[in-house]
Amino acid sequence: MARVIERINTPLARHSLDGLLEIKGAGEDDAGWLSNSADMLEQGTYEWSVIASFIRMANIYRITPPQQKRLIVSSCPAPSTNRLPLAMAAYSIIGDQLTHRGRSMALQRSDGEGNYSILGLRFHVVQLSEMCVNHMYRASYNPEDPPVRTVQSTLTFPHFSAMLVWHLINSCGKQAGEGVRETVVVSEDLNKRDERFRSLLTDRLEGYTAVDYHDSYRWGADDGLRRIIMLKGLKHGDTVNSFISVGNGHVAIYTTESTVEGATAIAARHPVAVEAARPILDQYNLTDTLMNAEYPAQQEPCFCEECLLRRIGIETVTSASGRRMFVMQMQ
Repeated sequence: MARVIERINTPLARHSLDGLLEIKGAGEDDAGWLSNSADMLEQGTYEWSVIASFIRMANIYRITPPQQKRLIVSSCPAPSTNRLPLAMAAYSIIGDQLTHRGRSMALQRSDGEGNYSILGLRFHVVQLSEMCVNHMYRASYNPEDPPVRTVQSTLTFPHFSAMLVWHLINSCGKQAGEGVRETVVVSEDLNKRDERFRSLLTDRLEGYTAVDYHDSYRWGADDGLRRIIMLKGLKHGDTVNSFISVGNGHVAIYTTESTVEGATAIAARHPVAVEAARPILDQYNLTDTLMNAEYPAQQEPCFCEECLLRRIGIETVTSASGRRMFVMQMQ
C-alpha cells in the first residue's frame, strides 16, 4: 500500500495537484482503486497540469464546493476499462463536484457517437480519421487531448482542454459565483490587417498560456481565428482571473479583479490585470493603443443585429423608398 501511495503522491506533486486533489478511499477495495488512480495519474504529459490550472480558475469563479480545500477523488476507472481520452477522463473525475448556479458541470454523454456535454454545451470529439489532410488542427492532434467541435455553434478547438478553459470563462465568467464579477478593463477595435494584431493572434507566445480556437461563422476579412491569452488565474497563489481576448480585429482585457473606486486611469482602476498585461502589450507595441484609451472602457460588445453586422464589416442603410440594404465595407 505504501508503494501505491507514493505512486499517487509523486505525480500529484509533479503536476502541482497536491493542494487541489485528494485521493481518498471509501470502501473495502481501496487498494484496487488506489492502484487505478496511480495508473491514471502516471499517464500523459501535460494533461494533468491543465486540470490543475482549471481547478485554480474554478476556485476563483467559486464553482468548487464551498469550504472544501481540495476536490475529493474517491473512484477512478481502471485504464483497461476507460475509453475516454486522458484529458476527458481526468475532467470526468472532478466535474461532478463543480456547480454553476445550481447546475452540475459533470461530463455527460449525448446522443450520437463521440458527442458529450458540459453545463449545456454540447460538443463532438473529432477523430483523426474525420480530419482532412490540410485541417488546421491535424498537425497538433493528440489522441489523449483531441480536438472538439461544438454542436450548437461554429467553434472548433485544437484540444478538449482548450474548450474547457474557454467554456469556464464564457459560461461561468459571465455569471460567476456569488461575490465574483468579471469586468472589461479595456476594449479596442483594430484593423484586422494591423500587423500588431495579427502577430498577437498567431505568434507562438513564450511564457503565456494561449487558448486558440476557430469560428467558422465569419464574414469579410475575418479569418475566424480566435485566441484567449491567460494572464492570471492559472498559477498557485493567483486570486483573480485575467485574460486578453483577441479576434476579428478586436482586443479586450477582462478581469475578476475588484475595481479601485475613485480611480480614473485604467491602470489605477485594475492594477493587477494591467501589470500582468503590460509585458505582452509592450512586446507587440499595443500598450499606448489600449492603455491610453479613454475611460470608461468600452463595455462588452453589443450583440444587437446592427452591431453584430458592423463588427463583421457590414453596414445597414435605408433607401429613399424605405428598403433596408446591406453594404459590405472593404478593409
